[in-house]
Amino acid sequence: LQVFGIVGEELITLVRALCVVLQLGNISFGSNATESAMPQSGEYAVVTSDIELKKLSSLMGVSTSMLEDSFTEKIHVVRGVAMKMKLTPDDASKACDTFAKELYGLIWNYLVEKINI
Repeated sequence: LQVFGIVGEELITLVRALCVVLQLGNISFGSNATESAMPQSGEYAVVTSDIELKKLSSLMGVSTSMLEDSFTEKIHVVRGVAMKMKLTPDDASKACDTFAKELYGLIWNYLVEKINI
């Protein structure tokens, strides 16, 4: 990467971003309902891999609660009123995967741009 001018802090940031993409793959989601409880409409996703979430939080420099909320909730704005909605475990997993894919795409575009200069 030095050949393409990626050195120092820029290299550290690039490697950290790649680590974030890889760490996102370690995040897992489950339901707030216990296995003995009957499924209810109030069932929603929670992060089940707390240690992995803490590692991701450290890499990204954001709080674990902010990360968990960003993967397990979505916000709809209707007529100027924001409403938080909890996601299902499957939807939370898809949101996490989508974020990883987007970040990876941005890294790829950055590298292509640097190489083509």
